[in-house]
Amino acid sequence: MKKLLLLLAVAIFFCFLHNATAFNCQGLNENDTYICNYIQDSNLTQIEKNLIIADIYNPNKTSPNFDFVYYWNTALNITKSPDNRTTDEGVIKNAWLKIMALMPSIIENNTLYGSTQGKLMSAYNYDVKLPTGKLPGDCKTTYSLVDNTKILDVYLNGNSLGHDKLASFSLDNPQDLHFEAILNIWVRYKIKHYELKVSKKSSEAVSTLVDG
Repeated sequence: MKKLLLLLAVAIFFCFLHNATAFNCQGLNENDTYICNYIQDSNLTQIEKNLIIADIYNPNKTSPNFDFVYYWNTALNITKSPDNRTTDEGVIKNAWLKIMALMPSIIENNTLYGSTQGKLMSAYNYDVKLPTGKLPGDCKTTYSLVDNTKILDVYLNGNSLGHDKLASFSLDNPQDLHFEAILNIWVRYKIKHYELKVSKKSSEAVSTLVDG
């Protein structure tokens, strides 16, 4: 049995990610890692923690620091849907896809400005949960995963940028940027049916036992 799920995400950009996803402190030096972990262990909300960490470790607070933003965004360990929206299809559970960031970019007066070259960051995740229990007519039913395949397709203005979560792009001339990400998920699993069979010899044994 095969299940297919297709997810589509059209670009909604954030110049700087400061959502509820925890920043990964491991890429910092020893002292900075200690401070970063101390903040992460506090009772603040995750958004507050991220804003404090960003303010501490951004070396340039007067103008956009694209290198810092890039480091911050790519250090995030994003395993859950940022907006808590997921999709189920058969054995595919909690599936989501999101375009997370265009780098470099800057927002001014609610307009996002990008560059003719940069990187687009996408994120996705899903679970596979096979069925359980006996099917009608079976004395036993087993389920085993045969194939679990996923392919991410990323596009800029209709042109393919490849299949990576962090996709590079380059344009010859300035123009509007329309990004699109499509995630195809294929899951194939096998169902094995068991039937109860009683031989003639064992039936006779049962019959004799009952009559006796």
